[in-house]
Amino acid sequence: MRYSRVMRPVAYKFLLFSGLLFATGCANQLAGTGNAPPAGFLTGEGEAAYHSFIAELALQRGDETTAAREYAAAARSSDDPQLAERAATVAFRAGSYQFAEEAARLWLARTQDNADAHRMLLSLMVRNGRPESALPHLEYLLENGPEDREDAWLLLMFLLQREPSAADALTAMQALVANYSDEAIAHYALAALALEKKATEVAVVAALTARTLAPDWPRAGLMLARAQIEAGETAEGVATARSVAEGNNDDQVQLEFAGLLADNGELDEARLTLSRLLEKQPDMPDALFAAGLLEMSAERPEAARVHFTNLLGTGQRRPDALFFLGNVAEKLGETTNALQLYLRIRSGRHFPSAQIQIGKLLFELGQKEAALDHLHTFARRFPSYAESAVLLEGSLLVDTRRELEALELYSTTLSENPDARTVRYARALLLEQMDRVDAALADLFELVETDPEDGSALNALGYVLADRTERLDEALAYIEKAHERLPNEGAVLDSLGWVHFKLGNYDLALKYLELAFARIDDPEVAAHLGELLWVTGDTERATTIWLDAREKNDSNRSLNDAIQRFLGGPVND
Repeated sequence: MRYSRVMRPVAYKFLLFSGLLFATGCANQLAGTGNAPPAGFLTGEGEAAYHSFIAELALQRGDETTAAREYAAAARSSDDPQLAERAATVAFRAGSYQFAEEAARLWLARTQDNADAHRMLLSLMVRNGRPESALPHLEYLLENGPEDREDAWLLLMFLLQREPSAADALTAMQALVANYSDEAIAHYALAALALEKKATEVAVVAALTARTLAPDWPRAGLMLARAQIEAGETAEGVATARSVAEGNNDDQVQLEFAGLLADNGELDEARLTLSRLLEKQPDMPDALFAAGLLEMSAERPEAARVHFTNLLGTGQRRPDALFFLGNVAEKLGETTNALQLYLRIRSGRHFPSAQIQIGKLLFELGQKEAALDHLHTFARRFPSYAESAVLLEGSLLVDTRRELEALELYSTTLSENPDARTVRYARALLLEQMDRVDAALADLFELVETDPEDGSALNALGYVLADRTERLDEALAYIEKAHERLPNEGAVLDSLGWVHFKLGNYDLALKYLELAFARIDDPEVAAHLGELLWVTGDTERATTIWLDAREKNDSNRSLNDAIQRFLGGPVND
């Protein structure tokens, strides 16, 4: 959506009026009062300029609510459509949807056929819980959108996909589709939206209707197949897709069918479908890419290399080819080759990931300072990717026993971006490892307070409380909350078992630690389960578990501590 054109017509009056205010010493008094000027002081465009000025001052202070209110007052006082647009945009961004709706209606009234105003009102109707009221705006956008009917419907689907309320977005689309019930593309668009919003029952019904209306339209059949699979009817969905693809020579249909097969574990049939497609079109970039990904998922890197190399030879999707050739090289242990491939990626969606991998590979090649410098520079040049770079840089610093530098890196990053949750989480874990438990807990409490639904943070907080303090009841409460959110997560099951062990609830502890041990191969879990078994008398199995885990990882603190305490020190086979 585009709601951001700069307001022009009142700008000159704006400057004159603001100059007058400053000259008379009134600006500070007026700013932030939220009141209109005295009766008769200004009228019309002058009043609009006054409210606009106050709104801009509020924006400079970061007070978006006041800005929304003042701009709405300005829009009421002026016939300027661009001022109404500015008012609607500011209020929409501030989440002040009442003011946004008022201003957007003024905007539309003053410009008539304005698709941007209709798009904003469509969104506001949905967000204000009145999805049926979005219907006239949807109909306008449909009839005045792209000439291609499919494109027009899919554009509306994308607009509604952005709306946070799945139920209201679907209600709005269903109201529109009811008026165009004889159009297969209408039901197709509804099915696509329903799939995005996880409303699988709605998706199945809509896709089935689309296919009934257009039985020879393969996209409707493939949409039905996807909906059935999402609804848990995997075999039926694959069968539907197969019935669409059989006898259909359209390359895109075959490509989509192959992707659906691969996504649902039918790798042999997917491989055969792609092979037939590539026999027909050896240089088809999307087919080569799909074939390469399929072989990667099947753990066949050499076969994947053939397809990605051929893709590179077509001159298309070059960043994709280079990135996955780098992945292949890494899987095959060709570190230098992988590094050279990643270095050739200069732009595109894989560029950030390639830069992270470059830092990792430089470190593996022994160029540790170059790796750290590369990651540090990348984080500074591309702030939107800084968290990933900082996390790897910090991990590498810890690996080289430079914990204080890692801690400084995390702290500097958090001072610049306090909302970097993954960095705060990493700092908490590092502080705990450095035996700075109170500081670690402070970070973990901050994570939980800012997002009480974060299961990983709840688990980490509960585990540190259980493992490093005597606050066991408090620890149990946090871990149980984590378990509600992540019931099958191995790390959470381990924490739950460990806190019950600490509380003396050995039966519950055994239950959860056995579940964790079955789910994840982790030395920490092995340490905990072994300790429980030893304490409850099964010393033979405890020893076996510890020694097996130590063969895979001889540097884990918890594991080595358990071995030292119960077996009298490091034990060789």
